[in-house]
Amino acid sequence: MKKVLFVTITCFVILLVLLVIYFGKDIFIVKNVNIEKNFNIDNKKLLEYLGITRDKFIWSYNTSEMENKLSKDINLSYYKVTANYPDSIIIKLYIREPVANISGYNGKVYFIDDKGAVFSKYDINYHIPLIIFNKNISLGHNTQNGIIEVVNNLRVLKNGNKGLYDSISQIEIKLKNDGLCDFVVNYKTINNRIYLKNSINVDLLKRGLVCALYLAENGLSGRDVQYSGAGFVF
Repeated sequence: MKKVLFVTITCFVILLVLLVIYFGKDIFIVKNVNIEKNFNIDNKKLLEYLGITRDKFIWSYNTSEMENKLSKDINLSYYKVTANYPDSIIIKLYIREPVANISGYNGKVYFIDDKGAVFSKYDINYHIPLIIFNKNISLGHNTQNGIIEVVNNLRVLKNGNKGLYDSISQIEIKLKNDGLCDFVVNYKTINNRIYLKNSINVDLLKRGLVCALYLAENGLSGRDVQYSGAGFVF
C-alpha cells in the first residue's frame, strides 16, 4: 500500500512539474537584462559579445562562461553575471579607476588603481598625481614596497579630502637598500617639496601641505622640508 501511494505521489509530482514547464515555459524566457556599470559601453554590443538574447530560456545561459569572457578585459576591476530567476539576467561591470599616474626608470607613464594594478590606457579629463618610483614599472598587479602605501593614502584623500588630493602634483618614492622607502611630495603651485623619511600617511600629507603653504606665504627658503619624526624641520 505504501509503495503504491509513493508511486502515485511521485507520478503526480512529475506530472505537475511537466504541466508547469509546458504551460508556464514562457515565464522562464529571458525578458530583462539589467546592466550596472560605471563607464560608457554599447549595451547591444556587450549582449552580443556575451551571447545574450531575449528569446532563450534562462537556464540555457552559462554565467561562468560569460564571466570568463569578461575576465579577459584587464581594465575591469569587477565583473559579475547573475541569472535572476525566473526571467532576468543581471550584469555588473566596474572599470578600473586610476588614483594616480606612475612612472619608473623605463620612462613610461602608466595608470595605477587603488588595488595596485597598473594599466596603460584610460580616458581621463581630471587631475591625478604622478608617482615616481626608482625602479621599472610593468603592467599587472604591482605590490612593490612603498607603492601600495602611497596608493592607499591617495585613495583615502580622493574619497574624503578631494581638495588635498588635487593639491598633490607628484610623490617620488625612493626605495632604499634596506627595503624601506623615503617619500618626496610636491604640491601644485607651491615650489616647496616635503621630504618624509620612512613613512607616509594622510596626516603627514596634510601637515606637509600646511608647512609648504607656510613657507610659500612667508617667502622662506624653497629648500626641502624634512620630517624627523618629531615634526617638520627646515
